Amino acid sequence: LQNPYCLLHNDTNRVKHNAMKLRLHICLLVPFAFIFIYLVYYSTWGTNETNQYKYYEKSILEKSEKSISEKSEKSLSEKSEKSISEKSEKFDNYCYDDAVSDEELYIPLLEEITEDTVIFFIESKCHNGTEAVLSGREACAVESAANMNPDATVYVLFPTPVLLAAAQAPHIRSLLARPNVKFRRIFLADYTRDTPLESWYRRGTLRTSKFLPAHTSDVLRLLTLWKFGGIYLDLDTVTMKPLVDLVPFIAIANDHFLGSAAIGSHLTGIGHVVLSSALQEIRDHFRGDQWGFNGPALVTSILRSVCGLDKNDSIHIMNAERCQGFNVYPAKYFHPLPYYEWERYFTHDPSQASDTLATLNDSYTVHIWNKMSSDTRVVVGSSQPYSQLARVYCPEVYGNVGAEF
Repeated sequence: LQNPYCLLHNDTNRVKHNAMKLRLHICLLVPFAFIFIYLVYYSTWGTNETNQYKYYEKSILEKSEKSISEKSEKSLSEKSEKSISEKSEKFDNYCYDDAVSDEELYIPLLEEITEDTVIFFIESKCHNGTEAVLSGREACAVESAANMNPDATVYVLFPTPVLLAAAQAPHIRSLLARPNVKFRRIFLADYTRDTPLESWYRRGTLRTSKFLPAHTSDVLRLLTLWKFGGIYLDLDTVTMKPLVDLVPFIAIANDHFLGSAAIGSHLTGIGHVVLSSALQEIRDHFRGDQWGFNGPALVTSILRSVCGLDKNDSIHIMNAERCQGFNVYPAKYFHPLPYYEWERYFTHDPSQASDTLATLNDSYTVHIWNKMSSDTRVVVGSSQPYSQLARVYCPEVYGNVGAEF
């Protein structure tokens, strides 16, 4: 018989042995289990984290790009607007200040005028050096006036700089070659000195205008005739007959207003009285917010008073007898077509063109209403009425301007 103690001892040893084996297995399995769990868990977490990061990165990138885009767009817009504003303001100041740039074409200053007969044009637009001093149509206005009034000196006045590159066009050179055409530069501070507008200009009132080139022209035409006498013409006219014997004169434009596209006055007499009254009105009541207030509306108001018209009287009853010797001509002499019929000057229809030209038989000048017609092209050699007028009355410009103008 085996000793029970031995049996117990053997069982104990066996249990201990099994326990040791279990502990060993556990010891061996646990690290592998942790490794497995680690790999599984962190692999899954890492995938989620990567996906989350990619989403986050994409979200941040999109927000960043949007923010950068918005900021960039805003910045560029602000810079662009600021640049345009600064350039515009700088250019406007450059145009109407009296400073002279090295880039400016040298044009002699307007001297004391000694000629008995003078015709004035005023170019008040700002030029940037890439466009001609005068357009083809403007040059035609000057040449036609010089051709129809060969004993007159025709002045083109520039209150703004004319840059070097702007005087190279053939139609400009043809004008400069004419003996009775002169380009002259004027400086407004000097030009208004010792005139009714000296204090007005020095106060900077002109610069309050919302229509600066137009109002500069409105003011200067009246001031120039006040200073020198003579005839003023707009640059969107064509002269078809001599004008010098008509002075002092103005013409009716429509049922309500006289036109200021053609005005003539002597240095003395009723014409000078009318101009003095006009300059006083500009000095005291200039309106920079209304396009026509300082031009047609102003001269109409003054001449209604000079001619003794009542409030309800038609301007069509104005004439030299009623207006103290100031000639007020019917519209057909200077504005044969009203502004709302401006397209008739540019029609390509032969029948309509013939009718239009027949309407101009009594005209001294025609006014083509550039404010409406400037974008309508004229084909050289065409049957358009304006093309036919230019061929006859400004042939040199017509031959040098190119295929259209």
